[in-house]
Parts: sequence; C-alpha cells; structure tokens
Amino acid sequence: KAAADIHPDVLWVRDPEHKNIAVDIVREVRSEAYLRPNEGARKIFIFPDSALLTERDQNVLLKLLEDGPGYAAFIFCARTSQALLPTVRSRCALW
Repeated sequence: KAAADIHPDVLWVRDPEHKNIAVDIVREVRSEAYLRPNEGARKIFIFPDSALLTERDQNVLLKLLEDGPGYAAFIFCARTSQALLPTVRSRCALW
C-alpha cells in the first residue's frame, strides 16, 4: 500500500501548486500528526524534497518534532543536511 501511495498512515508532503511547500500544508501536517494511525503502529510523513521547506515551515514543524506523539515519524529527504535548519537537524537522525 505504501509503495502504491494508498496507505492511510504514510503521507507524502508535497505542494505541486507552489515552488515551496505552503505553510498551510505544513500546518495540516501538524494537525494530522495528532490523529492516531489507522492501520499501522506509526503514522509516517515523508517530505521528498526538504529543500522546499522555508525557514517559517521548519519553525512550524519544530514543536511537533520536539513534543509530537510517539507514533508520528518524519522522513526529511534532501541532497544535503544543510537544507534543514540546525534546530531541525538536531532533532533528527541523519542517514
């Protein structure tokens, strides 16, 4: 289901209508993260291009990364870790 992009607990965070991800979409992610998973043990949010997150977007996510529910997981994909603010990077595991 995840590979087919139909899993209810795996959410791809994209904004095809804008160059950057709109802050409203980031706020929706923040709200959605507090809803319990439907089928799995975790709710996973995948940001396929974290370079599209503005500084404001990342600051909106910061509190969620710090104190969000334990079942929420976030995957930030980027060519370089420098695409994310140091405050965000410090709350992530780099791979």
